[in-house]
Amino acid sequence: MGGIALAILAGPNHRIRQLSVIGAQAAINRYVAEHNDRPTPAVRKADPASVIAAINRGKQASESIH
Repeated sequence: MGGIALAILAGPNHRIRQLSVIGAQAAINRYVAEHNDRPTPAVRKADPASVIAAINRGKQASESIH
């Protein structure tokens, strides 16, 4: 588990803790509030042509299965 889920569910010692529904909602709201205070822009790292080529390869592979 990593990323957002770990940030929300892990305590200060990085161990996963079980939360009630209300506790999980509070943790999610706290996480969103903290990250809305310091937003960062999305940065595209992949070349658009390589993304389109990968999509086309995926479509071709999917069509060959069916």
